Amino acid sequence: MKSSAQLFESTALLDWLPDETFFSLVSRNHYLWGHGADWRTSEMLFGSRRIGIHHDLPNGIGVFAERTDNQLGTVDEIVRQRTLLKYYGRFLSAEDEHEAVLALSGNSVAHLKYRLGLLTSRFRANHPLKACTSCMEENAEEFGWAYWHMEHQYPGVWWCNIHDKPLQESLLKSTGVNRFLWHLPSNESMRQWPHEVRGHMESAAARLSYLSHTTIDLIAETQLGELDPSRLIRAYRVELAQRGWLTEAGSLRLAVIAESFLEYSRWLRLIPELEALPTTIEESKAQIGRLLRMMHSGTHPLRHILIIDWLFGNAEAFLKLYRSLPEEVESAEDEVQDHNAGAHEDDNARALSEKMIQLMKVEGLSARATAEQLGVDTSTVIAWASQHGIEISRRPKILKSDRRKLLIADLRKGMDKAATAQAHGISVVTVTKVLLSEIGLHEAWQKARQKITQTKNRKVWSKLLAEYGGLGTKIMRSMKPAVYTWLYRNDRSWLQQNLPVRCTDAQMQDKPRVAWDQRDLKLSAMVEAAVFEISSSQAQSKIQLWQLYQRVPELKAKLSVLDRLPLTRRVIERALDRRPSKLYPDDLLS
Repeated sequence: MKSSAQLFESTALLDWLPDETFFSLVSRNHYLWGHGADWRTSEMLFGSRRIGIHHDLPNGIGVFAERTDNQLGTVDEIVRQRTLLKYYGRFLSAEDEHEAVLALSGNSVAHLKYRLGLLTSRFRANHPLKACTSCMEENAEEFGWAYWHMEHQYPGVWWCNIHDKPLQESLLKSTGVNRFLWHLPSNESMRQWPHEVRGHMESAAARLSYLSHTTIDLIAETQLGELDPSRLIRAYRVELAQRGWLTEAGSLRLAVIAESFLEYSRWLRLIPELEALPTTIEESKAQIGRLLRMMHSGTHPLRHILIIDWLFGNAEAFLKLYRSLPEEVESAEDEVQDHNAGAHEDDNARALSEKMIQLMKVEGLSARATAEQLGVDTSTVIAWASQHGIEISRRPKILKSDRRKLLIADLRKGMDKAATAQAHGISVVTVTKVLLSEIGLHEAWQKARQKITQTKNRKVWSKLLAEYGGLGTKIMRSMKPAVYTWLYRNDRSWLQQNLPVRCTDAQMQDKPRVAWDQRDLKLSAMVEAAVFEISSSQAQSKIQLWQLYQRVPELKAKLSVLDRLPLTRRVIERALDRRPSKLYPDDLLS
């Protein structure tokens, strides 16, 4: 077999882009190399025409890593970070996850989807390729490529929270069309949402956005195999008990629970992947009865994520409770199980926490000794102690005193967890443990992160205001929608003080006219034609500013002088306002 030096001595090998999937990377290399036939790229990287072509759970990654001399990562790194095993692995046992890694590394992934619970889940077993059209535009401008993002491919993720818009599904690959094709996202290959779905998408926006946030955050903040099915059920029951949805005997108050879950499912059902969610109170009762009791291994993670999103609203609230639960301790007495235990788990956790305070504050036991007394993990005791303001004496194996101080100092500045881990040569898991175990550190880190984001977005908006302040809020918002959305939601008073003041007609008439009137007539007609073309092709979808200057290239260069092109500016404003957003009140856009 040829080495990578021989294979790529005259051919470039592209590196990863942020959050890129394995399928996307190979597709970009295929496009770069200009192979007329897709199988040529497959043979070059996998030694076969039919290996490695799955976009979700591809096989042959072992051959790929060998042929590229691990330049793009080891087999384990690629499989666990660049395929959908990153999503499914959080809910698998160590043994099952290892078996999945072996399958993706080898020549066959036969029966893998069955073992992952996809074929019996009532959710779709196929994974459509999904993309955000605004991400595609920005990626092409920044990197030269529109590409497939890992987070967008997770089941249940149908909303881009960066651009506050729905993802679109590719017409290719998942349905078997062009299944051996190397393929990157493009507007022409994306399926338009059905008319009945488009009509309800605005009402569903918030729910889809929250579900996407919960899914992405849950995968990002957990480790492989961390989410154990039995412990998940315990966490759900604690939350149900806190809401008063369990009887004193620990039984489900099924009527009220089913009604809540039915209302939660109402707008999610319009997504084909989620159409199995209940449509009646009877269906809701039946599904809840299955979802909230111990499920067999191989259950689709989407079922758990839907419960987490419904009950907790976000991954952070769920993980805080989940990680505070004591480990189950097996003993002779445990053979006789208490059927009412589920209703009292919250009380048990509170009692253990109070016992922990007694042992550490009064008796002076260490975290490890306290954990042994209580029968829980040492990390659980450390987290509880941090919440109660109890200092922990440490004997670190990795982070010595000075090194730990430097790490904490960086976290207090709001440094990203992944960047912190890389800077200090430790894992993200270790960084997370420090965040949760140091008194007040997590809150300080969150405030610093918020401040960094605020400063960044204020800077971007101020620059826009300086360059394009005469265009009005509507057009400026279209240039950087994610920035505007963040400021509107998190820094509204500052935003209201930094909205543009548009030139009046009298002020515009005072400016030298040169040939601006002729240019205005010509450019406004071109933009009007582009609006008609876009409207005809995408029906009721909202028009984006980038779509206009994609079809009228000279428009982008004229954005800074739109105050001299009033006709063009009004055409743009009408186009952007075709479907007024309910997110922004009219007084903020005046």
